[in-house]
This record gives sequence, structure tokens and C-alpha cells, in this order.
Amino acid sequence: MQAQSLTRSCKEFDVKSEAAQKPSTQTRATVAKKNAARTSLTIEARRIISIIDAQANITDAQKIASGINVRKPEPMPAPPPRTTPPIEVLSAVGNTVTLRLMASDTNYRSKPTGVMVETLFFLAGASASTQDTG
Repeated sequence: MQAQSLTRSCKEFDVKSEAAQKPSTQTRATVAKKNAARTSLTIEARRIISIIDAQANITDAQKIASGINVRKPEPMPAPPPRTTPPIEVLSAVGNTVTLRLMASDTNYRSKPTGVMVETLFFLAGASASTQDTG
């Protein structure tokens, strides 16, 4: 069923592409029809490729031999740092506090290896909670 639809889209694109390339039939309308046929062909091809990608019994080598790009596996998330990075208060003026976060294994101003973002949570109040919520 899908193969027939893809074959039909290929033939339609071939016919409309030929008409759009001939100087005697090359008009804006024929070029627009060719572009619409190409869009239809692309949609059909992507549909079949998604079906092939979902098949566990088709190897990456078979996909490459068929001209299908093989997706890279999802990267494993990096583990959280083993230690909490030290925080140094540089200044506190009014409601603005300037902090320096450092990697715990160095004295450099840098995030720990593998860390992309650091988030700091704070509590403004009379006393901090003594319970660990993590």
C-alpha cells in the first residue's frame, strides 16, 4: 500500500518535473505543480522511512545501504556532580547578592566537569529549613 503510493508520487513528480524543465511547457503553473508533486513525494518518502526506522529487524547497515540516514543513539544523561560546588559570597548590597560558584576539585571559577547549568535555590525568611528535601 505505502509502496504503491510512493511509486505513484514518484511517477507524478517525474512527469511534472519533465514538463517544468521543457522550455515549451515551462511556466509558473507547471513549476508550481512540480513543487507540489515534490512536496507530496517527500511526505510519502518520510512516511516509509519512519516505518523502516521503527522496524527492529532492519540493521543500521541495511538502512545505510538503502540510502537512509541512521540516527545517532540518544546520549546518556551525565550523572550529577558527586560533591556540592562551593559558593563564595562576593558582595551583598541591598537585595542583590553576588556569588561565585566553583568546581569543588579546583579553585577556578568554573562549573564542575559535565555540568551545563547550575541552579541556586534560596529561602528568604527568619530561619532556614533543616530538612533535606532532595
